Parts: sequence; C-alpha cells; structure tokens
Amino acid sequence: MSTLKDIALWHAERGFRVVPLHGKRALTKWSRENRQYFTEKDEVMGAFSGDYSYRDRISGELITTAPDGIGLILEPSDTVVLDLDSEQAIEWARQMAKSDPRPYQCATQIKSPRDGGGLHLYFRQNPNREPLRQCHGGLHPQVDLKAYGSLVVAAGSLHKTGRRYAFQKGKENFRANILPIAPDHLYDWQDEKDSQVKEWDRDVSNHSGFEGTIFYHHVKVFSGDQRKLHIQCPNHMNHSKGDQSGTILFPANKLGGLGQIHCEHASCHGMRAKDYKHIIGAPDCDATEKRILGKG
Repeated sequence: MSTLKDIALWHAERGFRVVPLHGKRALTKWSRENRQYFTEKDEVMGAFSGDYSYRDRISGELITTAPDGIGLILEPSDTVVLDLDSEQAIEWARQMAKSDPRPYQCATQIKSPRDGGGLHLYFRQNPNREPLRQCHGGLHPQVDLKAYGSLVVAAGSLHKTGRRYAFQKGKENFRANILPIAPDHLYDWQDEKDSQVKEWDRDVSNHSGFEGTIFYHHVKVFSGDQRKLHIQCPNHMNHSKGDQSGTILFPANKLGGLGQIHCEHASCHGMRAKDYKHIIGAPDCDATEKRILGKG
C-alpha cells in the first residue's frame, strides 16, 4: 500500500505543486505573501515526514499532528477544477455537458467521500480565452470554480468521515500539461459577468465615496448615498425565497479596496469580504484599480 508521501510524490511527478494538509488546512507557510509548496522529490519526501504544530483558529489550542492529506496548489498553474459539492451540483454538470460534452468526458474525476456526494473535475485553462478566475457559488450554489490561487484536496487525502478522496476516472491521464481544456460555457459565463461590470458602470456623482471601491463596480445598486448603498447581495441566490433586501455596501478606505458588505440574511452569517469576492469572480485589486482610474 502506498504511503501518503508516495502519493504526494506521484502528484508532484505529474506536474502538480503539493503541500501537506491536516484536514483542509495547509501545514506549511500559507499566506498571500508567502505560499510554500513542493515539487522536487527530496522536498516532497521531507515535507510529508514528521509532525507539524499549529494553533486552532477558534479554540487557540496547540495541535501537533502528522499530515493526513495532500493539497494541490493552483499557483502558478493552468489547472482549473470544478468542485461539485453535492448530487445536485453533479446533476448541474451533467446538464452543462449536454451542450459541450467532450471536456466532461475527458476530465479526470476525483470522488469526494463527503456525505451527500461530491466530485472534482480537472481541466486546463484555454490559452485563447481570458483565464478563468476562482469563484465560489456563482455558477451554482454548490459549485466552486477553482483556478489560480486556489488549493484543492488531492486523491489519497483523508476526509473527516474517515474515508479517502479517490480517483473515479482518468487516473492514467492525470498530468497537469495534458488535462482537457475547460468547457467554453465557463468562459462564456465569466465574460457575461465581466460585461455586467461595464453595464453597471454609472455616474458616480451621487455615490462619490465609492468610485474606488471594487464591489461597487460588481454589484447591482438599489439606492443610497456617499456613505452607504443598498445593494443586491452577491450571495442573494441563497437567501430564503430570493429576498434581496437587507444588504448594505460600505465604501473601501483606500482606492482599489473591496469595501465592506453587511448582509442580515442567515445564509450570509460569517461571510467575509473575500467570500463575496469569490462569488462575483472579481478580478485582482490592482487590475480593477487600473480600470476604475481609466488606466487600462
């Protein structure tokens, strides 16, 4: 039986960047400025040997543990993953495949052992289209699009159910450089979302405190002034009965900042700015700042 470090090395040899996990937590340095991953044999074998210590974010308890999972880092990477979190999400993918079947037929499939089902579908970016960006729940409430900057749990990793993620299809062709090109409908959806940004561009004279706030250029505004705006929540599809009230946008404190969204709905409890950013698929701050300032 292969050990976890053997499975991690197998992934690295196929062009993927790996990190040791405990659950879904990376055990190596993992921040916006410093993301540590491994590709070489000696590095991988060392990273998956021995114990790691970290403090639990909630309890503050010091936890010492050996790795029980493998994370694949999509940075830098042309890999794109559709993370289908339920049978309903898998059925959504089946419906999408009817109009563009080949990518789905060729995609490597990793089965999640979570209760209720789950599947990871692996693709490559289309070099002739604007690169796909990571997005949480925008395509479907239970579908995550994982791209540059994401972490994906790999086959062989232990799930909290006690079962392991496993290949369901396509293991023999699982190499980063020969994955099938991502389906066109994903790019078409992203292009449509980006076009809505232009469509929602408006005279900011009434909302002068928001011209440098990223969320302002990506959400539908109902009313407001320079201090706060009543908006359509980026997560509104998960509100009960589709209720669109109760969401306020506050301006960013610096040019190119996201801003702050406050939503009173239970489905948005605990949501942070970066969670809303993933839902709307907003581009990086620096790119948006340039667009706002008319620099590109």
